[in-house]
Amino acid sequence: MTARLLGSTSISRTVQQAVLSRLDEFVPTDHRDALRAAGRCAATARVPLSPAKLEQIARVTRDAALVVLLVDQLGNAISTDQIIAVLANLGSPYAELTTSAASPTFPNDSHHLQVLARLKQDGRLPKLTRRQAKSQISVTIA
Repeated sequence: MTARLLGSTSISRTVQQAVLSRLDEFVPTDHRDALRAAGRCAATARVPLSPAKLEQIARVTRDAALVVLLVDQLGNAISTDQIIAVLANLGSPYAELTTSAASPTFPNDSHHLQVLARLKQDGRLPKLTRRQAKSQISVTIA
């Protein structure tokens, strides 16, 4: 029911934002569809979700495009340690961000670039290489 409510265009943004602000009450379990709908609704409405909720969305949905977008929207309100913890829940290649000397490759889009550039700026990635022709971003882990 929560997934349909958050995904509906006929439900007011005010109601959806109220649900997002009390998401633990409406989605007490790891319900994939409800968590994906919550993430999409939060992204569209630009409602920030907590790092813990982002970790849960990442772990349950494995929807990298959505999770990276949500992390990007948080900007400096999320620490680099929290970013890595959230992304690691997505599995490979994101989990490699916790592995020293790894060289994972990520999609080359604006949200990935922003998040990875933030990790580089904060000294977590010594190397970040955009590969326009392959639509990929390669990084080296410190």
